[in-house]
Amino acid sequence: MLSAIRTPDIQAPLVPVVASLAYPFVHADLLKLLISLQVFYVAVAFATYWLARRVLPRWWSVLAAVAVASSAGVVNESRSFMFAVAATAMLAAAVAAQLSARNGRDTRFLVLAGALSGLTMLARTMMVPFIGVIWLVGALAVVAESTDRWRRLGGFLVAPIVGSLLAAVWYSAQWRYVLEYLTQYAYGHIAGTYQRGVMFPLIGSLPLRLDYLLSKDLYLPLGAVVLFGIAIGGWSTVRGRRRSGGDGWGVVFGPAGQIALIMAGSLAVLCSTSNAGEGFELPLVPLMVVLALAGWRSVTHRWMSRIIRRGVPAFVAVTSATTLVIVTSTAVPLMTVTAGTRSDSVVVESSYSIIAQYVSEFEGRGLAMSGVAGEPWMTDSWQADAFIYSYAAARGYLPVVFFATEGPLFNTNTVQLEEQAHDGRVLPVGVFLDPQQVRVSFVQQLSAPEYGIPNFLVAVSGAEATSFTLVPDVDAAQTARESGFQPVWRLRLPDGTWVTVYWRAVGPRIATAGGGD
Repeated sequence: MLSAIRTPDIQAPLVPVVASLAYPFVHADLLKLLISLQVFYVAVAFATYWLARRVLPRWWSVLAAVAVASSAGVVNESRSFMFAVAATAMLAAAVAAQLSARNGRDTRFLVLAGALSGLTMLARTMMVPFIGVIWLVGALAVVAESTDRWRRLGGFLVAPIVGSLLAAVWYSAQWRYVLEYLTQYAYGHIAGTYQRGVMFPLIGSLPLRLDYLLSKDLYLPLGAVVLFGIAIGGWSTVRGRRRSGGDGWGVVFGPAGQIALIMAGSLAVLCSTSNAGEGFELPLVPLMVVLALAGWRSVTHRWMSRIIRRGVPAFVAVTSATTLVIVTSTAVPLMTVTAGTRSDSVVVESSYSIIAQYVSEFEGRGLAMSGVAGEPWMTDSWQADAFIYSYAAARGYLPVVFFATEGPLFNTNTVQLEEQAHDGRVLPVGVFLDPQQVRVSFVQQLSAPEYGIPNFLVAVSGAEATSFTLVPDVDAAQTARESGFQPVWRLRLPDGTWVTVYWRAVGPRIATAGGGD
């Protein structure tokens, strides 16, 4: 098992490892394999309840768990091999465990918090800075309290030590890939390749993150309750502090204060990047919901308090139930791929080869594709990926792929994963951005250094492609000609759409024995 986990791979291992461990019970049935991953969905609800109990009574904590489990973002992300739900569950549990340690007093919970922090980093590499925020806030809370300060600080170090050691099982073998990804694509200068919204000075991608939270993760009714609740909680805290004149640090680093600091710090880290990938903000949802409900309960005015303590739970319960009905009735089914049909379950199929690798190591045998639902889609996706890599290699180049339009199983999430791990480096992969938003034409995007200067341009034509891609009305052929690309390959997908691959001889060269560039 250890050798499988340490095999070069740019994907965080927690989700595929859990899926591969379930394989002996479900065999080659991808639907059952996906259902087995609902353990993370259940874990989100339990972790939210545990976190809420640090600041809320029992029934309000149940309400928080129901609200998070019913949210659109959690439900949608749990219906495929996405990493966001696993990261959400682990991060909420890590924060709850750290708060349960009572500022470094309980070593058992510190060990548990460290283990959960390590699992959070193993769930998704984007979570590494979030864990840094959690540990920093925890350390500041310990130092802010004078009683046995240095003894408790020494005990608190158990959490980051345990978390780092657990995460090192995988990161020690993948640190080059992860470092390059985090410093260039996740939070670095190439993050703009994935930008899909307008950035504003000073506040970074905050408008985009709030838009995702309200339109994709929480939906507006519940999102409004959450935002107002957080604002009311902050106002009540400041107002109470002024009236009482009590210990300010006790308020700031109390359980609710620590949750607020972790949420704000993590959001600030996330807003530092222009990477507009979806689901990155989902782990903040449990923290925001818990903090919002605590904010509503903090209102002390006699008649307003009565209204809030009856009205808010009722509204949240009704809104959560309505959201759950809407999402489950309109979302893509858990598994829609059958032979000859299209699927929106992108990562289900693209992760199949990753799961096969783990199963091969764990079970000592390969994972057969024969008879698996969606086999034509997987075969075509891998065929297109293999062509791109071999065509570039034959000409001495490393492939840098840009998508004019994307296909359901051939897109920025699927291309080059195995090949990049084989080469030991992360290569740029991008998609056309709306010229009206970024103020850069399609042709200019193919020549701008910040977008990677691709040597491959991929377009998927047909009705299915236009419903999937970000910019469906781009004339890929005309753009390719104007940018020096030539068509070199075509592939017909099972639903009748066509993948066209264009090539031009630019980009990074393959290093030779005498050196390379």
